[in-house]
Amino acid sequence: MVRAALLDAESGDRVLPTLYSDNYLWPLPGESRTLTLSWPASALVSGSPAVGVEGYNVPMASTGRA
Repeated sequence: MVRAALLDAESGDRVLPTLYSDNYLWPLPGESRTLTLSWPASALVSGSPAVGVEGYNVPMASTGRA
């Protein structure tokens, strides 16, 4: 199971509220998915978003900037 989260790139805090086109994914090996995220501009403290992805028994990984 894989879960995406929108993060503030500088603080690492989750950006709330965020709407996801899909979340809690069950990808097969080699499979890819495209997600669409939307959030109010005022929800970002630094103004720089990043996407974090975590899965069952694996640590959180961040894309840097979204």
